[in-house]
Amino acid sequence: LFCQSTIPFLVVRTAIFVSCWPSVCRQLVLSPPTGPLSSSSNASVAMIQHDKLVSDELRRTDGGSRSIAGAKVEAVNVFPSCSFCSVQSYGHYGALTSTSRLTEQRGNMASEISADCYGDDREALAEFERFFNTPNCSDITLVVDDNRFRAHKIVLAKNSDVFERMMSKEWNGDWKGTTDSHGVELRHFIYGMDPVGHQEIELIEEKQCVNVFAVFLRFLYCNHIFLRMDDALPVLILADKYNVPHLRKVCLEFTEARILPQLSLKEVFHVWFQYGTKCFHQSLVKACVDSLAGSFHEIVSSSDWEREWLSLDKEQLVEFLKSSELVVNSEYDLWLAVYRWIQNMIHVEKRTSVGIERILSTILPHMSITAFGRFPMMTADELHLVEKTPFVEQFSKLFQPYLMLAYKYRALPLASRAGCREFSTAQFLLRNYTRIRWDKRFVIADFSTLPRYSEISFKVNTCGSNLPPQPWDWELKLHPKGVSGNCEEFKCMLVSSVMLDQSRAIEYMLSIVNDKAVLRSIVGKKVFSKSRYGSDLELEKKVAVDEVLMDNSPLLINDTMLYFIA
Repeated sequence: LFCQSTIPFLVVRTAIFVSCWPSVCRQLVLSPPTGPLSSSSNASVAMIQHDKLVSDELRRTDGGSRSIAGAKVEAVNVFPSCSFCSVQSYGHYGALTSTSRLTEQRGNMASEISADCYGDDREALAEFERFFNTPNCSDITLVVDDNRFRAHKIVLAKNSDVFERMMSKEWNGDWKGTTDSHGVELRHFIYGMDPVGHQEIELIEEKQCVNVFAVFLRFLYCNHIFLRMDDALPVLILADKYNVPHLRKVCLEFTEARILPQLSLKEVFHVWFQYGTKCFHQSLVKACVDSLAGSFHEIVSSSDWEREWLSLDKEQLVEFLKSSELVVNSEYDLWLAVYRWIQNMIHVEKRTSVGIERILSTILPHMSITAFGRFPMMTADELHLVEKTPFVEQFSKLFQPYLMLAYKYRALPLASRAGCREFSTAQFLLRNYTRIRWDKRFVIADFSTLPRYSEISFKVNTCGSNLPPQPWDWELKLHPKGVSGNCEEFKCMLVSSVMLDQSRAIEYMLSIVNDKAVLRSIVGKKVFSKSRYGSDLELEKKVAVDEVLMDNSPLLINDTMLYFIA
């Protein structure tokens, strides 16, 4: 820095050489002011010009801030040889004390700026499709029936652990009589070499799978497939056989959403339900059961379905009996159908008493706890009929605990049932019974789509008296997302649709459930009359709106809310 002052006009001519990033030397010249100025005016102008010069230099080097990229800045005179810079009032300007330190800090800053960056997945996969069934970089040939597919080991191994094992050094030659983890038979494959010396594998597939093998293989390259109703099952078979999870998921979702609603009940039962239970596709099995549930009374009572019903294996029977969606006349009618199935099993397999007891000891607890013998849903008279069945008497030790628990449930008043923890398991959940009862099940589906403060109404038909048998019609009005003006309360109103000549007191129990247990219950007593035909069930004491609206609410299952009222 060099500064020269002339007296008396205090004309300053300054030559400044500043070293700044990246070690570039600049020369800044502050020319003397022109024109006739007084000494004080000249001094003021010179100070202003000097001030601007220093400010501009600092802004150019560090943006006017006192630190750059975390580098340490000390308050020192920018131009220590300058008379203006030496003045105390200009001591607030800062400069970097070390150029090397600044360079180091800038390097650290650059290393800290990072991000995970991804390209367009769909575009990348679309480009990858051009390698499908071409000799370009191909290193293996797949032979399926009369078709030859040029493939790439890395693509096959990436998408299928079965292909990965097939191409490993541990396997060499024929592979016969093997089943995969889903129980699907893996027909033998044969190793060989193609004409250009690449590894060649012959795959033996079912005829229906041969026709779709090309689209199956193409999916491994581009993660895209066009499914049709006729193709879905053979493609799913290949996805299971070679364990391609992404393709399996696509096929299952397409089948459950698009195919099952279009099929007859017989097709659902014989094709998709059979395959789903054999390959342990739980979502597919549930979708099939739900499709058949609406006509289940016909399935268990019609002669057209007798062969299908009796041909069920143990696991398939349990899948039906676990469901609360079954539409049946009563739980006792369902028990009679199960009793027919048990008798047929004894006759066909010629089981001894010891063998039957061993089978029942494994089936009955599971069936009773998760679904079956929802014995508590039977009346006391129906329980007595079950107890007197010769088969039940023969194996009384197996049935007795479940029958006694059902008797206890029927004997207790509603208030005692609600406070008993042993009455909260799956066997205490209602199905969709068509016979008039003292209780009723109802469902709010697509809960997330309901508008705020909306009202949901259900028509409920229950018994009004035992002697003489008389129905009683009700309307249940729910505000599951709050009431306008008081959004925090989960309101539930019970309105009698019957005009009463005299007052009648009722005891009620309203429960929120899922597919496995009773979650919340509220009990109470209300008096209904000609003038008082509606009453608030005070559900807000047990459930808050915020609890229902929260993410992953425990009171919802698959965006559905389940209730039953007794």
